[in-house]
Amino acid sequence: MKTLLLATLLFSSSTFAQTVLSTKKFNLSVNIDQSNMKLSRAGYGSEVLKVFIPSLADITFLDHRNENSGAPCMSTYETAIPEDVIQGRPGNETVNFNVILTKHTFLNGTVCKVSMVETITAKIRGFNFSHSQSTNMPDRHQDDCR
Repeated sequence: MKTLLLATLLFSSSTFAQTVLSTKKFNLSVNIDQSNMKLSRAGYGSEVLKVFIPSLADITFLDHRNENSGAPCMSTYETAIPEDVIQGRPGNETVNFNVILTKHTFLNGTVCKVSMVETITAKIRGFNFSHSQSTNMPDRHQDDCR
């Protein structure tokens, strides 16, 4: 819901800017098994398959935990069946992660509104997983809205 509100505000503004501040790649170990994957709607409008990855906290600025989850997580819409990802081979696997930090600005009257969006993406056993989190930053002078 927060992302939808942010998008509505951003695209209804006549002065909008988006700047990628950082793109980093990391390799992390992911435990791929039934205990670490869950079908849940927490934080989403419909059920999605989530994988819990505690070490995401080490490489991110923002909190990527959904409500009532035991660790930061990522989700996929490509399957709703944990076994599709587990593939009969539970265990730890090294996965490549991309973390992108983006600054969004828009002019609201005479105030520049700024938000930071952090997006994590990874391919786990052929499935695209992702998670985005955003936070509002302090307002800035209107001349800084570019």
